[in-house]
Amino acid sequence: MESLSSFILVGATIIIGVIIFSLFASYGAIYSTNTLEVQEAQYYSSGLRISSGSPAGNQIPVIINDFNYPVGCLYLIAFLIKPCYSKSASTVTPMCYALINSTVPTKMTLTVLGLSGNIIYEGEIEAYKVYVGNIEFVCTKPGYYTELWVVMKIDCQFFRIGYYVAN
Repeated sequence: MESLSSFILVGATIIIGVIIFSLFASYGAIYSTNTLEVQEAQYYSSGLRISSGSPAGNQIPVIINDFNYPVGCLYLIAFLIKPCYSKSASTVTPMCYALINSTVPTKMTLTVLGLSGNIIYEGEIEAYKVYVGNIEFVCTKPGYYTELWVVMKIDCQFFRIGYYVAN
């Protein structure tokens, strides 16, 4: 009788150990995957260059270059902010959208992550699919600044790899 209870106790201990090990292993795999995506977004962000030209009417020409991502697709989100918010532009969320190339944007419901993996926006957003190196004409409005988010899709997640404020 005593050997049977010892056998059951040893078996239960082994099963509990296997369960705990598998939980830690699956958590480590998920954490590792998210870390790799964040590192990839940081890598692309380090090569990002946004340049703008002189305003032409109510439009500003903007060129997005990414030396670490020379050929590819990005998403641009343009929205208007009051000048008093320009110092905290990295924390402002989209509300009043601006046009790019005078075209209708694509409405998307998504979660935008920052370069540290934190959620910076979640919900419906108006985005434009653009390609690296193309000239994009961003509309402005008198009395407002136009903030432009550069968003990249990495493994089914959207990362804001940069932003630009045009006044």
